[in-house]
Amino acid sequence: MSDEANFNSKKDSLYVVTKDNGLGEAFKGSLVSVVTDLNHCLLSLLDDKTENIVKENIDTENFNKFLEDLLKESLENHLDEQDLDIEIDSIKAEAMEYGIIEVQVYEYELLTVNRDGENLKFVIEISDANAYIDVKYTIIDIDTGYVDRETGEVFGIVPYESLEKIVGSLKLIVEFSLDEKGIFAKKISSTINNTRKDSLSVQENLEEYRYMVEDINTSVVLDIEDIKLETFQDNSILTFDPLM
Repeated sequence: MSDEANFNSKKDSLYVVTKDNGLGEAFKGSLVSVVTDLNHCLLSLLDDKTENIVKENIDTENFNKFLEDLLKESLENHLDEQDLDIEIDSIKAEAMEYGIIEVQVYEYELLTVNRDGENLKFVIEISDANAYIDVKYTIIDIDTGYVDRETGEVFGIVPYESLEKIVGSLKLIVEFSLDEKGIFAKKISSTINNTRKDSLSVQENLEEYRYMVEDINTSVVLDIEDIKLETFQDNSILTFDPLM
């Protein structure tokens, strides 16, 4: 790569997509970037100035709150009950239904933003978030039954239901699109300084606007990379130490 006449180390990059951690360590500090997901090496098609404005607006408390609201709504339709099943020691807990109480996002990064027709399409990696969930479980405790020594079968177990409060630690990729003509997209792609070219009403809307999940133009795509569960109430019958 260093000897390639057309390669500019300040502008060009070579990405290798692999989950091989050893390869990532081997190329650390070199011209080769090793990533675990294709989303990490998507290049934005926006000009540098617009992309910088987008990044500036995304790195705000308001946008962080928007992501929390977006995940709270989207996870309701995305998580399968079996994602919340728990087995610890002699207890098996099968999730029957659930509701998202709250989502807190701690760390996120804009991977790419591109124009797609009249939409701005965003791909964001959320590397640290907690989802607080009410889960209705059917509990099976093997220790409450007895074992037939001849067959090894367990008899006498009486399942029961329990409502548990669970926290899921999430890592995921989220994709969504905004109508480029809408206030949401204008807010994302504008700073207060460059709103002077718009009408006074638009300026006021941009300054006072709060991000709303309803302004998303198309369906939200979630790609959950990792979810770890634990209880967060002292009297839980599922109290356990290791993360599942």
